[in-house]
Amino acid sequence: MIHQTSRPAGKNWRPGEGEWAVAWKYQPPEIATEVLSVDFPIGRTGKIAVVLNLQPVQLDDKTVRRVNIGSLRRWRESDVIPGDQVIVSLAGQGVPRLDRVIWRVVERQYPQPPDETRYSPLSCYRFSAACQKQMLAKLHWLSRKSVLNIADVQRNTWLKLLESGSMPHLFSWLTLTPEQIAMAAGISSVRAGQLWHRFNLTRQQPLRSWISALGVSLPRKAADALPDQYWDDLIQRDAAAWQTLPGVGAALAQRLVDQFHHAELQSLIAFLQQQGIPAASVFRVGIVENRQAEAETQRQ
Repeated sequence: MIHQTSRPAGKNWRPGEGEWAVAWKYQPPEIATEVLSVDFPIGRTGKIAVVLNLQPVQLDDKTVRRVNIGSLRRWRESDVIPGDQVIVSLAGQGVPRLDRVIWRVVERQYPQPPDETRYSPLSCYRFSAACQKQMLAKLHWLSRKSVLNIADVQRNTWLKLLESGSMPHLFSWLTLTPEQIAMAAGISSVRAGQLWHRFNLTRQQPLRSWISALGVSLPRKAADALPDQYWDDLIQRDAAAWQTLPGVGAALAQRLVDQFHHAELQSLIAFLQQQGIPAASVFRVGIVENRQAEAETQRQ
C-alpha cells in the first residue's frame, strides 16, 4: 500500500473516501496436486464430513496433505475421487481449501461413504466397527476442559483403549483398572496409573458436566440454571418444564424429552447411577453455594 505524504487525520476519515492511498491485491497462491484417497470422518453428532488426502504440496509456509471439503452433498457435487488432479489454496487463517478439479481420471471408481441414515446424536454409544469414528469423536469431546476435564487424554489414547476391546460403551473407562488400561498397545503401566487417576477425578464433576458428556442438546445457560440434582429428575421433566430454562424453546424442549427417553441414553444413565455419578458431595457443595448466593442476594 502507498500513502500520500499528506493525508487527513483519522477522525476525519469517511467511508468511500481514500484518494490519498492506493493498494494492490494479489491473488492468493494456489497449486495443483493429486488426490490419493478419500476419508469420511464422523463427528460426535453423527454428521459425516469428507476429507481428501493429497500428494503433499507446499503452499506459502504450509505443507498441505489434507483438505476438508465439507458434506457428502458437496463431495458429490464436486465429483472428486482418488487419481483426480485438483487445485488447492489457503483460505482465511491458512486453512487448506479445494478450489476446483482440473483433471479427472477416466475410470470413475467412487469410494463408498458411510450410510447417513445410520448416524445421529443418539447413535454409537456402544462400540462396533461401524461406530468407531463417532464413538471416538464422543470420547474426544467429553475429555475437553469444558466437559469432564480429562487432562492430557488425546484422541490417540482413546483409540488405543477402544482397539484393546476393553470399552464396550461410552463410559466403560470408569470401571477400568490400571492393569486393564495397561493392556492397551502403547500404554505403559506408569501411564495407565495416570489415566486411571484422571478417569476417577471425573466422578466429582457436577451433573451438568455429565449431561454434556452424554451429548444431550442442552444449552450451557440452561445447564447452569438447572435446579435438578438427580438423573431421575431429568428423565421426569416434560416439555413445559424444560421450557422454563433459559434458551430452551418448544422444539428444543421436545427434543430434550425425546433424548432423555431414548433407550440407549437411559441405559448409560443407569450405569452412571450405579457408579454413584455425580457424587453426592457435589450436590451438597452445590446446595451450599446456592444458599449462599440466595443469602447474598437478599442482603443486597
